[in-house]
Amino acid sequence: KPLGTGILLAADMQGKARSAWVEAAFAAMRQSNGGAVSVLREHGARAVTDVTGFGLAGHLQEMLLASGTGADVRVPDVPTLPGVADCLAAGIESTLAPANRIAVPHAPSLLLDPQTSGGLLAAVPAERAADCVQALRAAGFAEAALIGHCREGSGLTFEG
Repeated sequence: KPLGTGILLAADMQGKARSAWVEAAFAAMRQSNGGAVSVLREHGARAVTDVTGFGLAGHLQEMLLASGTGADVRVPDVPTLPGVADCLAAGIESTLAPANRIAVPHAPSLLLDPQTSGGLLAAVPAERAADCVQALRAAGFAEAALIGHCREGSGLTFEG
């Protein structure tokens, strides 16, 4: 699912969100992740978590620490909800983002945004990742994306 529910809800509470942005956030939150699980399983997913209060960066960091690997994330490839870029440019963020920033201080604000009913973050074998994304899109997850790759070593880097 695209990121930005925390940012958009914060903007809405400040009276700075457009109704179309909030409606898109609610539509994303209503979409069940259930159908994605079987697709991920079919494509050999090795680790999966939902993206919730710790933001994508926090959840990814926990996955990496548990597996003893590192990862590189291409931030421009991370899908976002409509209006998120405008809100970030205006300095709007969720009240939980500062705590998430302490956990992953070098992460971009978007990846620190806590999600309500967020999507799934999955580690899929590299040779199957593109096919997995296509299958997810065919299953109704139009915003499914390949956002980076895992690597030997440790650490989390953000490109773009």
